Amino acid sequence: MWPGAGRWTLIGVGVAVGLYLVVVWTDAELFEAFVGFLWRHEHELLEVDEWLLPVVLFLGFALYDQVRLRRKQAVERERLRVYRAMLSSAHHIVNNLRNQLLLVKMAAEETPGFPREELKVLDDSIREAGDQLEALERLEAVDESTIAQAVAPGSAAGEAAPGPGVR
Repeated sequence: MWPGAGRWTLIGVGVAVGLYLVVVWTDAELFEAFVGFLWRHEHELLEVDEWLLPVVLFLGFALYDQVRLRRKQAVERERLRVYRAMLSSAHHIVNNLRNQLLLVKMAAEETPGFPREELKVLDDSIREAGDQLEALERLEAVDESTIAQAVAPGSAAGEAAPGPGVR
């Protein structure tokens, strides 16, 4: 399937291509035969005003399908752009926080009697936050479930380290 093509548009393309191939392979003059057929049976067959409306309706639906699809794609592109900008800002904020926490960790390491297991929890939390941000940056589909999966405990981002505060 072509990306962005609606069902009815594809059906219309299939019919048109099929008709073209039949004409090319058989050297048929379908339009001339159609006009001759209409001329011979002008009172028995559909007149132009009777078949023109269905054709126009079909083209209208195909056009509507394409316009709707283009709008949906534009909204999705904008949504992804806003998500990436927001994520970039959040990444900047969290990186600043991580740097400050590293300073606190260095001071804690120099403090006699500071529990080493607390430093490990801090290290694990800093690493997990970085991994989760990277997982969020790699997302292609931006919806609630994919975001939740990217930062869930035990996901690819958080497998190496326990959650913050877990001992």
